Amino acid sequence: MILLRRQNRERGEQQRRGRRIRKGKAEIAQAADVIRRMAVQEQRRTAPVDAAVHAERPPVRPSGEAVPEEDKRQGNQQQRCGSAYAAGRVAGPLDVPGYDKAFTCSVCHGFAGNSRAATVPILAGMAPGYLVKALRDYASGKRPSTEMEPYAKMAVQLGVDEVAGYFASQKREPTSAGLDGGSVARGKAAAAQCAVCHGADGRGDAARNIPDLRAQPQGYLVSQILLFKAERRSPGDEALTPVKALMKTISDQTAEDLAAYFASQR
Repeated sequence: MILLRRQNRERGEQQRRGRRIRKGKAEIAQAADVIRRMAVQEQRRTAPVDAAVHAERPPVRPSGEAVPEEDKRQGNQQQRCGSAYAAGRVAGPLDVPGYDKAFTCSVCHGFAGNSRAATVPILAGMAPGYLVKALRDYASGKRPSTEMEPYAKMAVQLGVDEVAGYFASQKREPTSAGLDGGSVARGKAAAAQCAVCHGADGRGDAARNIPDLRAQPQGYLVSQILLFKAERRSPGDEALTPVKALMKTISDQTAEDLAAYFASQR
């Protein structure tokens, strides 16, 4: 009897879990559809008017009729303006592949992925392979984060490769937040132990999915070091075991100094 009740409870929990998963997938699909429609509307709203196409032209005259000099001058001027306009046009953010799937990330990560928040990472210029893995790990729960998980699932649903590709194509713009010179100097001295993986200046190794730490917000880097120390960053990821072992030997002050040093690098 006890075994039967336990089996019934487990079966009921599985059914409830299945309903939650189906509901979550439906909500993600609905949100993705809304985002696509918003992106299309924004593209239409901000699409530039091509002066070369819409410029007012002189009236067409019957064949053989002489064209007045004033009309000739007006036509030549419009042609020059239209050509200059077309030549001077540059691609805006909506023209970059992947923007329509990534623009909702700007709410937290800043325009084009250049975060201005102390604890939110800059995604601009991030290696696409690393970002794809991070988003998939967030979405699956391998990298626990109640804030990131739903958005990562949305990115996976929309097209994680396109999202990562968009941010990789953006230029990283460091924050203007002041850094303590003494902390930067101490961090540089302590960074030798990080150089094996991240390089002397923190540029990382895209081929091995080792992230570029340069110009990331100091607060974000400190938070990640502390998560590593507490075994709360990607628990169960064996590839990170050596990193976690190293982080446990680092004091909180050294963590602040390391973060200041890598935040100062360009």
